[in-house]
Parts: sequence; structure tokens; C-alpha cells
Amino acid sequence: MNNTFGKRLEQLLLLNGIKNATIAQALNYDVSYISKWITGKAVPSKKNLERVVATAADLILQQGGDENLQLLYNHFGVKTDAALREAVMDTLRNAYFD
Repeated sequence: MNNTFGKRLEQLLLLNGIKNATIAQALNYDVSYISKWITGKAVPSKKNLERVVATAADLILQQGGDENLQLLYNHFGVKTDAALREAVMDTLRNAYFD
């Protein structure tokens, strides 16, 4: 299985104080399914990938604190919320296909 996607998702969620239950609720999934992604035992289906990465990016922008978001802006070298959203989504997509 692909553990890169789960590790990257976990890093982004932890950095921004977002719990697995929060993303599970936003996606209408059971939290155990999110845990399987984090541990690398499963990944989202390809047909749901875009919804998953968009939801994760949106949660990060909505719930990430100013300091954590600034770290992400600097890390990705972007200056706007839209650019950060795309950078997070690209990172998760790339990890999925890694």
C-alpha cells in the first residue's frame, strides 16, 4: 500500500491541529477509514481522490492557525489562500501517486 499519502496527510493535519475525526466527518466517512489512510493500510479510491484532497486543503485553510498557515505559506513559497490550497492539493495528489 501507499504509505506516502497517509504520512503526508497526517503531517498536514497534525501541523494544523485537525483530528482524523474532523476530516472523517467532513467527508462523511468513518474515522477508522481515515486511520487506515494514515497507517498506509488503505488509500482513498481514485474516483474520490479529488474530493478528499480538496476537503483536506479546505479544512487546513479554515482551521489552521495563523502561525501554522504562515509556515505552510513559507514552505510552499506561496502568498495567497488559493495558491496554498492548490499547493496542499498537489502535495497530496503527488503523494497518492508516489
